[in-house]
Amino acid sequence: DSGRDDDGEGGSEEDDSEDRSKAEEGRSESDEEIEIEHSPDQEVETVVEPPEHSGGSPRSLSSVDCPPSSSLGQPTALKHYRPRPPLACPASHLYLAPRDQAGMKRRRVLGFEGGARGNLVWQPATGLFVYSSGCVVIAEDLSNGEQRHFVGHVEEVSTLAAQHDSQVLASASPAFGSTPCEIRIWRTDTGKCSKVLTFHSHAVTCMDYSRDDRFLLSLGTFQENALAIWSSVDYSLLTATNLSLAAHELRWDPSTAYEFTTVGAGGSVIFWLLEEEPGGRGCKLKTHEPEVPAELLQEHPKESLEFTSLCYGPDSTLFVGSNTGLLTLWDTRENRCVMYWKTGSSEIGVVFCSGGKLLTGNTAGSLQLWSVDTTVSPPAVTMETAMEIDGGVFSAAFDAKAELGLVGTSADTVWYINWPERSRVKLVSGHADQVSCVAFCVGGSHLASCSLDGSLTVWSLDAMEQVVLFQAPKKTCTCVAFSPPCHSSVAVTADQKSTPSPPPSPPHLVAGYGDGSLRVFDVEKARMVQKMQPHAAPVRAVSYST
Repeated sequence: DSGRDDDGEGGSEEDDSEDRSKAEEGRSESDEEIEIEHSPDQEVETVVEPPEHSGGSPRSLSSVDCPPSSSLGQPTALKHYRPRPPLACPASHLYLAPRDQAGMKRRRVLGFEGGARGNLVWQPATGLFVYSSGCVVIAEDLSNGEQRHFVGHVEEVSTLAAQHDSQVLASASPAFGSTPCEIRIWRTDTGKCSKVLTFHSHAVTCMDYSRDDRFLLSLGTFQENALAIWSSVDYSLLTATNLSLAAHELRWDPSTAYEFTTVGAGGSVIFWLLEEEPGGRGCKLKTHEPEVPAELLQEHPKESLEFTSLCYGPDSTLFVGSNTGLLTLWDTRENRCVMYWKTGSSEIGVVFCSGGKLLTGNTAGSLQLWSVDTTVSPPAVTMETAMEIDGGVFSAAFDAKAELGLVGTSADTVWYINWPERSRVKLVSGHADQVSCVAFCVGGSHLASCSLDGSLTVWSLDAMEQVVLFQAPKKTCTCVAFSPPCHSSVAVTADQKSTPSPPPSPPHLVAGYGDGSLRVFDVEKARMVQKMQPHAAPVRAVSYST
C-alpha cells in the first residue's frame, strides 16, 4: 500500500550508493549498503525578599516577582535546552481499569531522551542510575536491568538532579499550552512524587543540589533567564532573580555550601554567593562577573562567545567549556581566567574533573580524556586519549577516578565508558525521531520498530535489549513486518522413530520506506538480502501472506 507523504517526500528512487552499510564487527557487501549495528570586573549585590507568609505554611511561588531580563535573544549554543514540538494532542478521555480487573502495566521503557540536557544521573557509591525518556523518569538497576518508572510529567523531561545521598530526585518539564512548567520532587526509594514546583514560565535547562543538599538551584531557558533557589526542607522558594543574558549551565562549588557559578551567552562567567538573612527573613545573592582575557576575545569575539559547560576542579579551580571548542581554566579564589586552550572546533557539551583527570565531551560525539596537575604554575594539562561515540554529548556521570562512567548523547543513546580498557558498551538505545511502526515476531521472541530517522531496530523481548540495528541514512522507514515462521517438519526413520528437524532459522524482516522502496533483511545474519522499488510514493503498509 502506498500514499503521498505529508511533507512531499518520495517520488524518485535514489542511487544505491547513497545507502551505507557498516557493522561493528565487520562490513558486508551487497547491491546496496545499509548501516548495521549490533548489539565588567565588579561585585554586584542582588536582594530578593521572600513573600510574607503566616502559620508556617509554604510561601506562594507565584508571588515572587523577578526583575525583567534585559536580553531575551535566543542563544546559538546547542547546549541550551529547546523543547521538541509535541507531535500528538493530549487524550480527550482517560480510561482506567477497575481494581478487580486486570489492566495494562508498563513493563519497560526502551530509549533515552537525547533532546534533554543533563538528564542522566549515576552515583557509583549508591548505585543510583536514573535517566529520562520522553515524560517518564526511569531508575534502572545496572546489575539486572530492572526498571522503576516515575510517572507524572505530561511533557518531556528536560533535566534531572539528585541529592548526594541519592534519596531525592528532581525532574523538570517545559510548559506547553495549558500545562505549566513543572519541577517534580521524587523519593527514589518509593518512586512517589512528594512536591510539584511551578515557578518558571517556559522551561528549565539545568538544576543542581548544593553540597549539603540544603538548596536546589533551577535555571530557566532564554525566554525568561530566571534563576531560582529552593529550600530542600519544604521546597519553598528562597529567592529568585533574572540574568541579563541566557545561561546554559550552573554548578554549586563542592568545597562550600553557599557558592555557585553560572556560565552562558556573551562569554559570561558569574560567581555567586548566597547569604541567608538572620531568622530566615530571606536571602541575598552577591555576584561577581570577571572580565574575559582580552587576548582570548581577540580570537573569539564576546558577542559570539558562549560558555556552555563547567566543572569545579582541585585547588580552587574551575574548568569552563565554550561553543567554539575552547576550554578555559579559572582561579575561583581570585575569580580570574588563568589559561585556555583549544580542544577542537566543536562545542563542548560536558566537562568533568576528578582524580587528576579531566573529561570533555563535544557535540561531534568526541570524548577526550586529559591529565591535570593544578599544583604547578601554570597548571599542566595533557590529553591522554580520545573516543568517538554516535552523537553529541550533553549528559555524563563518572566515578571519583574518572575511569568508569555513563554518557548520554543526542542520538538517544547511553554508553558505558571504561577508560582503562579503552572500551565502550551501549547500554540504552532508541530512535531519534518518531516511531512509525512496530511489529511482533510470531512466537513473541522479538519486536521490530522503525522510525522516521531511517532506523529499523530488532529487540529481544527476553533480554529487553537491542539485537540488531539497520540504518538507511537520509531515508524514512515507515512500516515493518516479520515473515511467517517456518514450521518444524518431522523426519521418520526406518525404525519409525520420529525425530524433529533442526529448529527453523529466524524469520526475515521487510520494511517500507518513504522513497517507495522495500528492503528485506535477514535478522540472523544481520544483513540486507533484497531491495525492491515497487512504488513511486511512500510505502504506508506491508504484510506477508500466511
